[in-house]
Amino acid sequence: MAEEAGLFDFGAVVEAVTAKMIRRHPHVFGDEQGKASAAPRRFLGKAEESERSARQTGLLDDVASACPR
Repeated sequence: MAEEAGLFDFGAVVEAVTAKMIRRHPHVFGDEQGKASAAPRRFLGKAEESERSARQTGLLDDVASACPR
């Protein structure tokens, strides 16, 4: 349906998921060596914070988190 509406297609989804995996796990896919057991969590925390700050305002952002979405 999204492809028919011109929003995105399967290839775009695959690219987005791949980029997200690489961005969140540089200790696996990148040059950074995360040998300590806490390193993967640290990388993930940095990536998630970066994603949160870059995220655009959503339609449901004003709805209280206690309310079901």
